[in-house]
Amino acid sequence: MNNEHLQVKKDNSLILSKGELSLHEEKLFAYLVSQIQPGDGDFYEQAVTPDALIKQCNIPKSNVYPKVKKIAKDLSKQSLEVIGNDGEWMYIPLMFRSRWSPNDKKFYFTLHPDLRIRLLDLRASYTQYSLGFITGFRSRYSIKIYEMCIMKLKQSKRPTVKFDITIDQIKELFGIAGMYKAFSIFNKTILEKPIKEINKNTDIRVKYICTKQGRSYHRIIFEVERSLEMLPDIVQTLITTAGVRVDKAIELFRNFGADHITAKLREWGGYLLTKQFPNGDTMKSPSGFIISQIEDGDQTSIDDYLRQEEERISLAEMETEEREKQEKMDKKLEMSVKSTKNGFQELQEKLKK
Repeated sequence: MNNEHLQVKKDNSLILSKGELSLHEEKLFAYLVSQIQPGDGDFYEQAVTPDALIKQCNIPKSNVYPKVKKIAKDLSKQSLEVIGNDGEWMYIPLMFRSRWSPNDKKFYFTLHPDLRIRLLDLRASYTQYSLGFITGFRSRYSIKIYEMCIMKLKQSKRPTVKFDITIDQIKELFGIAGMYKAFSIFNKTILEKPIKEINKNTDIRVKYICTKQGRSYHRIIFEVERSLEMLPDIVQTLITTAGVRVDKAIELFRNFGADHITAKLREWGGYLLTKQFPNGDTMKSPSGFIISQIEDGDQTSIDDYLRQEEERISLAEMETEEREKQEKMDKKLEMSVKSTKNGFQELQEKLKK
C-alpha cells in the first residue's frame, strides 16, 4: 500500500456530492486534500513534483507535462453539486489556481476558497481514509463507492454495515443519469469491476446484491466489513491485544501515528494483559485506559502514573479531611445556634411569668 501516511479527509457533503470528475481528476483532488495539514487555517498553494503525480495518477513519465496540464485545465472547470438536508443545492468549484514553474520544475495548485468549511478543521460529519488505497484504482467509480462505504462504516461505528441505494440514486450521484440503461453493462462497469478493485486493494471487503421492482433491477444492497489484514500492524495490535474498537483504532492511528501508539503499548502492554494498574487496582476497561493514554498526547511513564496516582489519592484524602472538618464546624455551629435559640426561648418564657 502506497502513501499510507497521507490521509484524505472530507466533509460528508463532498462524499455525497454529485459530480463528473474523471479518474485522474478524482485522484489529483484526493492528493491535494491529503496535503492539508491539521491546524491549517486556509488553503495554501501546494507544490507538487512530476514524480508525485506520475505515481498518484498513473501517468506515463514521457507524457506527464501535457497530461497534467490537461488534468489541471479540466479540473479548473469542474464543480461539485452539494445537496443540503432541506433540498438546497450549491455548486462548489474545486480549483482556484493551477500553474507550472519551469524554474523549479514543479506544478502548483490552490484549492478553491469555497471548499474551506468542507476540508478544514473537520470535527464531526467527515470521512477519512489513506490515500494509498485509491492510488492503484483504474475506475473513478471505485473511488466513489469506496468513499461511500468508508463513510457508512464510520457512521455505524461497527466493523460491518449494510446500506442500500437505488440504481437511479447512484447514477445521479456518479453523474451518469440516463446512461448505462442495460443492467448487465451497468452492473459490470459501475459495480462488479470497481468492487473487485476495492476488495483487492483496500482495507474493506464489499459484497452487493441487486433487487428488482417489477421486472427491472431497482435497488443495490451493499454489505461492507473491515479487512484487518490490510490495516497497519499497529492498528491490528490495538484491536486484537487491547480490544480497541476497529474504527477507534484507525482514528487513533490517523491522529497520533504509529510511533506514539507503539511507545504507549510498550509502556502499558503488560498491564493491559493482566488488567491491573501498576498500583494493583483492577483495570475495568483496558481498551478505555489505553485510548486515554494515547490521546493524552505525551509519553507518560509508569513512574509518572504512580506519582500522579499518589498525588490524586493525597489530594482526595486532604479534600476528605477538609470536608470532615467543615462538617464538624457546621455541626458545632448548628448546635450553638440551637442552644442559643433554646436559651432565648427560656428567657422569653421567664419574662412572661
